[in-house]
Amino acid sequence: RMPEPYEPRFEDEANPANEYRCFILEHETDEPYYITALHPIVDDASLVHHIVIFKQEVKETGAYAPGNYDPNVGVNCIDNMRGLSAGMLAGWAPGMVPVELPPGTGLKVEPNEQLIIQMHYFLPTPEALGRKDRSGYAFRTAETVERELYMFPLGETGSNAFTIPAGDASFTHTSSLELPGFITDDITIYTTFPHMHVLGTGYRGWIDRYEGEEDCIVESQQYDFGNQLTYVLNEPVTVTGGDTVNFSCTWDNSADNPNNFYDPPRDVRYGERTDEEMCFAFTVMEIPAWLLDFL
Repeated sequence: RMPEPYEPRFEDEANPANEYRCFILEHETDEPYYITALHPIVDDASLVHHIVIFKQEVKETGAYAPGNYDPNVGVNCIDNMRGLSAGMLAGWAPGMVPVELPPGTGLKVEPNEQLIIQMHYFLPTPEALGRKDRSGYAFRTAETVERELYMFPLGETGSNAFTIPAGDASFTHTSSLELPGFITDDITIYTTFPHMHVLGTGYRGWIDRYEGEEDCIVESQQYDFGNQLTYVLNEPVTVTGGDTVNFSCTWDNSADNPNNFYDPPRDVRYGERTDEEMCFAFTVMEIPAWLLDFL
């Protein structure tokens, strides 16, 4: 868990009612281990918009370095989605149930790596000011596994990633990743977690095969921010060089959407705040060892 209860202050004028705070979770182990199942311990659910777990090598400089990091207040980390995404282990949002990875698989953590929990707090009402939260994460671990897995967030960041026009009741944006032809070994997809904010209504993930075929990974037109899920695929899906992995999100930015923050509606772009939007498929996969050097 976070070392001490933390009281979000929501003092960032550029991001009203939102606060991102990161804390180091001490794992206190001196041997590598693998995470095989995980789920957050959500303390004050009324404040928690989402939680992300990262890992990164312990560094001698920077905000998380010994001497700089204060465990009682953590780090203001609204920009860490880009900085830490290479070490992402998992994400949680309301409605999600515990994730159990397929037997014989796991996410590796080295002794010299820190576990960092990113808390996104959102102020639901002014009366919630003064509340404290001490969330954490529960893991099931193993000393060894047959297949090491990696988390890869498929999606775009930055203010130019997409713009959802004001008044549009069904706007769709698609992110695509074409795998280079030099990849001749299979990459195997095991789980995926589609994530948007409150304007989201539907999503679809699929593969355009280089032979011309199309394979669906996940699809729903009943997205609900309060009921988000990580899907563990019944049958893992493989991709290889020449294939294109796609993920699309659909939003309702009309005045008829009761979840819309703005009346009248405004253009909405990518952002970390709850009144902004995201389009991600956080995907766990097995990647050939030789390919890791290119990522």
